[in-house]
Amino acid sequence: MAVARKWREPGSRTFSAVIAGDVCPRDENCAYVAENATRIVEGIKPFFKAEALKILQWECAVTTGGEPIVKTGPNLRCPENVLNFASALDIDVALLANNHTGDFGPSEIAPTMEAIRKRGILTVGAGANAAEAARPLFIEKNGVRLAILNICENEFGCARKNTAGTNGMDELANIRQIKEAKEQADVVLVTLHGGHEYDPYPSLRMVDTFRAFAEAGADAVWNCHTHCPQGFEVWNGVPIVYSPGNFYFPPRPTSLPSWSIGYLTEFFFDEKGVYGYELVPYRFSLEGIFPIEQPYLTPADIYLQDLCKPLTDRDELQSLFDSWCTRSGVGYMGVINCVKSDPYPPDWNDPAEKAKWISVRNLFTCESHRYLLRQLGYLIEEGRVDEAAAGFDRIEKMQKPDFIKW
Repeated sequence: MAVARKWREPGSRTFSAVIAGDVCPRDENCAYVAENATRIVEGIKPFFKAEALKILQWECAVTTGGEPIVKTGPNLRCPENVLNFASALDIDVALLANNHTGDFGPSEIAPTMEAIRKRGILTVGAGANAAEAARPLFIEKNGVRLAILNICENEFGCARKNTAGTNGMDELANIRQIKEAKEQADVVLVTLHGGHEYDPYPSLRMVDTFRAFAEAGADAVWNCHTHCPQGFEVWNGVPIVYSPGNFYFPPRPTSLPSWSIGYLTEFFFDEKGVYGYELVPYRFSLEGIFPIEQPYLTPADIYLQDLCKPLTDRDELQSLFDSWCTRSGVGYMGVINCVKSDPYPPDWNDPAEKAKWISVRNLFTCESHRYLLRQLGYLIEEGRVDEAAAGFDRIEKMQKPDFIKW
């Protein structure tokens, strides 16, 4: 194991939960994954212990129906037989709160959940309406009652009052839900899907939000979505994983090296919360997922520790995010700059006009996008864009770790 930590002695009733990050085969690989699932996971499967609660983030609709929604980014789906991947790992719970479960419309939420549940896998984070999507999943393991909350940032496919979808973030409501879940369970695991794609460091907004969830009663907080590993910490006795990276999302030739590495998280629970964790670094390709071994394990361990260091220094974390804003924010501002309608206001029912403005909507409704726009605006106002941009090499170094030579 690259990282293992225990900060107190366990109680009398214990169990562990193994959690894996984003899984998406990509359309062109669906047949390959369905046919070769057992072989793809055989290298990593020993770490999905038989007695553990096994959880993964399933990041695509499971359907051949519906119509692709208007959105930013690809519409992702797979046929039911690709779930052979989850079955090969004996997965117990699929996390569905993400920005792709609803890619083919509200009508395909129920078929996706049904296909997964037919495999004997429980789901959380999606439902027929907002109230159902927000409902925690309660599981009892070794006499300990666990509540799992699954939340995603408000990009695409989120449920509404009377519309099926995923459980969109509402920080104040989420804190209330955590407290309510704590009254009904011994321990609460909060799982999320959000952040800035390809950024190896979380924003201060993410850090403060996840720490607030810990202070509200969560016993562990675990997030993914960034398509690269981020750091982890223990905050007042509560472990927080900011992102373990992709678990199985076959790379393309243009993918950054950090796309294809991550770490598997195992939390150790008892009736009082979490008393330890183990993190297993891995690498993956279309052909399989493999634990990182020597001579790469030691540099991988150093890399993970380097990801964690800024979490103890708010000024450093803000400086890194300022640098990130100057690179990623150019694209954000470009979207706004390019969306022009003449005459204005346009016909909002026109599909072409709608598609343009939906991209802008996403920048303001997604919590991470909105925060980035705010910070970039401050940098522009204060005349610090060039100064912040000069520090981007620190980020680029972590996007392209030099130990990746396979």
